[in-house]
Amino acid sequence: MPNQLSSIKHVVQLMLENRSFDQMLGFLYEANGNKSPTNQPFEGLTGHESNPDETGRELEVYKIDRASKHPYFMPGADPGEGFHNTSYQLFSTDDPAPGAIPTNKGFVVNFKAAIASDQARHFKDSLPDTDPSEIMGMYTPEMLPIMSGLAKGFAVCDHWFSSVPTQTIPNRSFAVAATSQGHLDNHVKVFTCPSIFGRLTQTKIDWAIYGYNRRLGLTTPTRKPPTKAILDTSVIFSTERRREHCPLSHFSSRVSGQAETASTQTMMSHWASN
Repeated sequence: MPNQLSSIKHVVQLMLENRSFDQMLGFLYEANGNKSPTNQPFEGLTGHESNPDETGRELEVYKIDRASKHPYFMPGADPGEGFHNTSYQLFSTDDPAPGAIPTNKGFVVNFKAAIASDQARHFKDSLPDTDPSEIMGMYTPEMLPIMSGLAKGFAVCDHWFSSVPTQTIPNRSFAVAATSQGHLDNHVKVFTCPSIFGRLTQTKIDWAIYGYNRRLGLTTPTRKPPTKAILDTSVIFSTERRREHCPLSHFSSRVSGQAETASTQTMMSHWASN
């Protein structure tokens, strides 16, 4: 097959969070014995994977179906975040020894603690009847037809892990700059290292960030960082000027080559002048 790179018009990186490979795509090729359509091995779920609860009782993974009380709000509370919670989920201890091998056996116990913490702080997005076993609920392709369709139509990396075993912002920084500059939590949102956006600008390659249908500001040496809305979408690199940050609703028209709306053009002009 001849080189097809010249036919690629756009490269799109869709960044999501709060979901694991197993929960979203673990059962993608279960019906085929975890083999892809090209007969490649796929490290999906067998249905026999398990985690112990606080009594040592093993709880197996199970398929989320439409008969569940809240099938698209699973699990019913926010799992433990951050470096220390992730360490427990992976090693079943808060302080793993150097060189320790993760067993991935701490998820149920840690989730029980997370439920108690969320409820104690009266988090509105935590359901009162959430059970620790819900952390073992996994979606089937039938429950996620769009995500599964994309996965089957293109490719899936079944050994692509988070760069940092912690929260959102450090991993977003790694995704676009290959470093979080040593930060392990979401408190630091402005980074001083170069990113892919600056490299693209240097080579005069067009780029844009799309996220949230609201008008957002810029970070410059004389302006304060944007509100949380923009930080949820991308990290800020203080050494590079932001070229474009667009509402998600304008993505399809931009990619298809259709003209931008007047409001979008005004917004682009505003950003270019700041």
